[in-house]
Amino acid sequence: MNESLSVYSYEGLNFDVHQGVFSPNKTTELLLEAVLKCSLEGKSALDLGCGCGIVGITVTKLARLVRGCGSDISSAAIENAKANAKSLESKWTSGKGAFSSPGAVKSST
Repeated sequence: MNESLSVYSYEGLNFDVHQGVFSPNKTTELLLEAVLKCSLEGKSALDLGCGCGIVGITVTKLARLVRGCGSDISSAAIENAKANAKSLESKWTSGKGAFSSPGAVKSST
């Protein structure tokens, strides 16, 4: 299991960020602010390049998605995102895959 390099908080949700995983920043917050202005309740969403899972997990929880999932080519990122989803009690799932390989993403909650 990877050690947390840092903790990033957004709207009361705390995300561990493991070493080697993209660290959220102000751009991440701007994206979340824009997405959360949309009416998404009851919909599904896919977060490509999910990193620690901050975008997908936050949107799934705060926008009340029916289903949210994420994908990343980094095993470390997927492990990090899964740990964050579990600690935040999110129904968000993730799987390893690449956009250039359709069908390669396999969900593994």
